[in-house]
Amino acid sequence: RNMQNQSLESDIYDPWVDIKEAKKVYDIDCLETIAQTSGYDVVILATAHEEFKSNWDQIKKDLHNPSIVLDLKSCLPINESDFRL
Repeated sequence: RNMQNQSLESDIYDPWVDIKEAKKVYDIDCLETIAQTSGYDVVILATAHEEFKSNWDQIKKDLHNPSIVLDLKSCLPINESDFRL
């Protein structure tokens, strides 16, 4: 919500999230598929789902150049992110 208040656009995608429940409980809109994503300046990987790891090459192609990748679960190879926990 705070990013939206700052006029920043954000998208949320998680293959394990029930989209209707996320809307009802948290009042957030989630993307239905990762195919809906492209053209990002920043990506924050907050989960280590296999879908993100196995599709990383395609996801990376859809990022702006330059872009920032925050890997909060250290699921990508070390050279693939700008910051990792």
